[in-house]
Amino acid sequence: MLKKTGIVSDIPDTAIIDTNKQIVQASTVNNQFVKTTIDATVQNFKTFNDNINAFAELNKNAIQSWINPIAHKN
Repeated sequence: MLKKTGIVSDIPDTAIIDTNKQIVQASTVNNQFVKTTIDATVQNFKTFNDNINAFAELNKNAIQSWINPIAHKN
């Protein structure tokens, strides 16, 4: 790009290629990190939902165990 604009640069082509490779590699690592973070967040929400459902079921069973003796007496 520098050559097309007429700017003289003393940067060797290999340095530019290496820099581009490192930028691509850093971007790839960052994308993998973001994907892993999103996957972990999704799993955390699923686990939280399962825990809420289990807690609700436990409360339902506790209330049912209190109501059954009262209902049988009447």
